[in-house]
Amino acid sequence: MKHEDILGNDTNDDLTPTNPFLEKRDVTELEISWHHIRNLTARRLPKFYRITNKRGYVGRFCLFKSFYKLGEDVVGSLDFTNYEVKCVQFTVKLQSEELLNSQNEHETMQQPGNICTYTNYHEICLSMQQTQVILPIPLYLTPTFKTDLIDVRWRLHFEFVSSTVMNYGDVDVKTGEWNAPSEIPVETMIWNLPITIYSANPLQMYSPALENKLIVK
Repeated sequence: MKHEDILGNDTNDDLTPTNPFLEKRDVTELEISWHHIRNLTARRLPKFYRITNKRGYVGRFCLFKSFYKLGEDVVGSLDFTNYEVKCVQFTVKLQSEELLNSQNEHETMQQPGNICTYTNYHEICLSMQQTQVILPIPLYLTPTFKTDLIDVRWRLHFEFVSSTVMNYGDVDVKTGEWNAPSEIPVETMIWNLPITIYSANPLQMYSPALENKLIVK
């Protein structure tokens, strides 16, 4: 994978609400933290990644931003035009990775830990030129964090199934129907793209218990 730097619209405006008609009051540390996270996750700076393998160019993936809040959707797009190797199908998974920190006399070393998958997106793209990826981030997940003992990271795990065969089936002249081939030689390519997930608004996380009442007269 190769990252392509492009110019994009980076929304760096401060999103802190201001109202001249409200009385001035002391802002709490929680509000400052929340405004900082909202400003950080609202920035849209698209990044393009060129997808290639040893046989040639497969396509291009666009990720609109790399910082997200719990409850948001990871949205990206895939462009398969001008391909040299055809992408038959792909899968994208939202995964957490736990790295265990161990220290010795000279340095801190990281050992691989658990890798968990929470949401995934799968699509057959045999005849597609462009498509999109949408992965929801559940509210119950743990945001990105790092301590002396453990480092929790998030990533998008891609699995591309590609083929160099250009002729995919035949079209029946009489009916106009497309007949899929019985066999296609394929190979799978794996790619991991790191992202950062922050906490959500505490008011969004709060969900009071539901109460069911029955009034008998």
